[in-house]
Amino acid sequence: MATTSTGDIEKTKSVEVKKKLNVLIVDDDTVIRKLHENIIKSIGGISQTAKNGEEAVNIHRDGNASFDLILMDKEMPERDGLSATKKLREMKVTSMIIGVTTLADNEEEHAFDFHFN
Repeated sequence: MATTSTGDIEKTKSVEVKKKLNVLIVDDDTVIRKLHENIIKSIGGISQTAKNGEEAVNIHRDGNASFDLILMDKEMPERDGLSATKKLREMKVTSMIIGVTTLADNEEEHAFDFHFN
């Protein structure tokens, strides 16, 4: 049976680790990016932004990027959300990816949901 000393308990109390939610916000609309940044900040998270899917892919190319969550807009210039998500999955990016859109076309939503969490 293992025992714990008072010193061990004090060490544990003094080393309180809090992991902040790390989010990549991908949207071509500056207002939407800022809105999402403010929401993430309000819950104590940290965020990085990309203006389109190509920027999101490039952020991950070197293999050093790691996000808990990616908020991915559907329609953007250079590389849209679906194409960027497919590429990120091919690159073995395991972050949860949530598709963000204001469109309500059921067929497009179904295709968009295919690769998102």
